[in-house]
Amino acid sequence: MFRMSADDPLSIIGAECVVHMKVLAVNSTNEEIRDISFILQIRWPQSSIISANDDSTCLEHIETELPDLVILDISKSGYGGVE
Repeated sequence: MFRMSADDPLSIIGAECVVHMKVLAVNSTNEEIRDISFILQIRWPQSSIISANDDSTCLEHIETELPDLVILDISKSGYGGVE
């Protein structure tokens, strides 16, 4: 039998699966961050969305917020998703 602790990002309530995750969306345009946040909130309403528009803010959020998922624009200037 699989058991989860209360601290796990994935918890099961009844027959539904509820995802509690922290997502960092990194993009140079606020419109795209807004769209990504909107889509994630529809699919996983319990998720927390953090955003960053530049490399230094992105790295700061990764260190301080410890996101479960990072969505990067690999074509942006500066550090891309590949670096």
